[in-house]
Amino acid sequence: MTAPVLVAAKVTAKVDLRPNLKKGQTELWGIFVSPELERQMEPNDKDPALRVPFPPLLHLLGLGAGILLHLLWMRLRIFPESWIGHATGWPVVAVGVLLFGWAVWSMIRSGENPDPDKPTRAILSAGPFAFTRNPIYVAITVFYVGVALVMNTIWMIILLPVALLYVHYVVIIREERYLEQLFREEYLEYKARVRRWI
Repeated sequence: MTAPVLVAAKVTAKVDLRPNLKKGQTELWGIFVSPELERQMEPNDKDPALRVPFPPLLHLLGLGAGILLHLLWMRLRIFPESWIGHATGWPVVAVGVLLFGWAVWSMIRSGENPDPDKPTRAILSAGPFAFTRNPIYVAITVFYVGVALVMNTIWMIILLPVALLYVHYVVIIREERYLEQLFREEYLEYKARVRRWI
């Protein structure tokens, strides 16, 4: 008796279901991406040259240093009474938290990973990204200012420019170069339309 032989036939059908797909592009989870972007997305992380230490690191260090300077050295107050700091600071903190949540929710809803070390798959222009190109960094800065008001200390305000310079030149400028190389004209048009900060 001859043993049965199983033959698997591979059938391929070429059906164009994506008429809006531009030449040289492929589709990923409903988002059209270019070959350059597809090559960039092959690894799980961005190019190591683009990675920077945790972006809010300087903000956190500024908060910590400001608290220590205020408590252990010299109490430089913003307001004569602490209740004024609480009355003005907590609403600012709330705005920062809400803006941060809105930005993260918008990214997740669009299929983007909020982790800055992960590849960027698309230019976001909805939600807070319609008003600022960096809503998460704006939210962190607003939160920082709110905490400074609640703590009623000038030290945090004095240290804030250091954190902003770090985020601007070490983080944002490098991210913009990365996005310009990745999305080219699409990102340049977005840059011309939406401010970097506010």
